[in-house]
Amino acid sequence: MNGPAERADAQPTMTDLEERLTGDGADARRDAIEQRLGAMDARLRQSMAAGLTRSNFTAWQHALTAVVAARAVMNHLPPASAGIPPSTIEGLFRRP
Repeated sequence: MNGPAERADAQPTMTDLEERLTGDGADARRDAIEQRLGAMDARLRQSMAAGLTRSNFTAWQHALTAVVAARAVMNHLPPASAGIPPSTIEGLFRRP
């Protein structure tokens, strides 16, 4: 049997993070997250450019990939101040 998230009739639920990214004060939270992600991106790239062991390079490359993906998701969201309903935003990331 499929879990609740896989049922065709299941209603999407908002996670705490989704609520914080779409609710009151969300634009400021998004800006803070983007700043932190940007700083992480810069530190990872700088450390990788300075030279790492082979095993460390792989781990840092995976971390950088995750940061780049997180930034892409954040940049894909419409501004919270646009007043777009969370259910619409959830649909942006749902698999077809």
